[in-house]
Amino acid sequence: MWFPDKELDLARENERLRRENRILKEERDILKKATAFFVSQKP
Repeated sequence: MWFPDKELDLARENERLRRENRILKEERDILKKATAFFVSQKP
């Protein structure tokens, strides 16, 4: 059986999750760089 509305909902959810995942990866990378910077600043 084929449910076009269900597939459309799943496609939208998949796109939303991919976008969220990309943002989270970017934030993680920023935090990694900030951590490395602050660790290197210790006397």
